[in-house]
Formats: sequence, structure tokens, C-alpha cells
Amino acid sequence: MSTNNQFQDEPCFVISVAARIVGVHAQTLRHYER
Repeated sequence: MSTNNQFQDEPCFVISVAARIVGVHAQTLRHYER
């Protein structure tokens, strides 16, 4: 994790939760990450 305080107040989600929030499959997010 970054020690920069810039992102201190931002939530951190596991990929499955992030995928559910945006309405796509977790593998889709993993593919976009590459």
C-alpha cells in the first residue's frame, strides 16, 4: 500500500465487491487491469 495520505479517506474494495458495484464480472475488471 502507498504511504501517501492522498488516498487515506477513499474506500478500498476487493475486486468482487468492486465488480458488483459497477455491474460487471470480476474477470472483466481483471482483464481491464492488464
